Amino acid sequence: YYTFAANDLVKKALGEYANGISDEGWIPCVYPSQLKTRGNLPTWGMRYPVIVYEYYLHTGDKETVKAVVPAIIKQMEFLSKSEDSEYFLRNLSGWAFIDWTKMQSGLCSTQGALNGWYLDALNATANIFRELGDKEQEKKYRHKATQLRRNLAKLWSAKLKAFLPWRLDDKDRPRIIPPDLITQHDNFMLALMDVGTPVQRKQALRAAAGITNDYLPHIGSYQNQFMPIGQWGNIKSEYLIRLGSPFYSYYALLALIKNAQIQDAVDYIRHGWGMMLENGATTCWEMWDRHTS
Repeated sequence: YYTFAANDLVKKALGEYANGISDEGWIPCVYPSQLKTRGNLPTWGMRYPVIVYEYYLHTGDKETVKAVVPAIIKQMEFLSKSEDSEYFLRNLSGWAFIDWTKMQSGLCSTQGALNGWYLDALNATANIFRELGDKEQEKKYRHKATQLRRNLAKLWSAKLKAFLPWRLDDKDRPRIIPPDLITQHDNFMLALMDVGTPVQRKQALRAAAGITNDYLPHIGSYQNQFMPIGQWGNIKSEYLIRLGSPFYSYYALLALIKNAQIQDAVDYIRHGWGMMLENGATTCWEMWDRHTS
């Protein structure tokens, strides 16, 4: 939008993703692909309503939004089948990928990061129906978003002054995860999505900086999914899981800027993307540990 004003390219992508929706209701992570059998990353698919709403904010193009609304409804209904009584998503079909870390890509998807994305999708869907004048549908998704935001606040730990990956009494919490472990993913995402109180969100961002008081992602450690065999280490020794990829750092930057930590955001960009330039990168790395392009 800002660099190239390529609105037509976004419009084309929105239509293609809508046309590629599966019979079950999930939107594929790439298009075109073997749409009916592969490509189900529900976490990426739930970004679709957010992308549609952002497109509308930049263009005011209601006709395109109206054209893809059936796909949004079908996908949101698909996701709703995995809601529990608190509107948390559980046991999603497909690969609930969050980020390239051992936890968020292989072991599990934490409740804060996963459902923070879902909260964003619910908000965007409600906003779309508000702009289209469909009050009934807007009310439906706004109610879900309000309840989910309230329930996500239960992840707060007064002891750690941070949001936990799971409530300690959560039956689905992997027992390998120590009770004092936190992740940057959950705390950046929930601070961004206005979960908890303003004071809690400030404390969550402070916790995400770790004992070094630095928001750097991890740049090569066994936290990362992409490591040589035998180098994964023991997650029980960790206290903070840092971001594994530049793409998820987008949400870190949004959270920092939203909470008026502008210098921290600028430093993050200089350290992270500046490291790519210093290493002679000609494309953005997929992971911060320099193993990918």
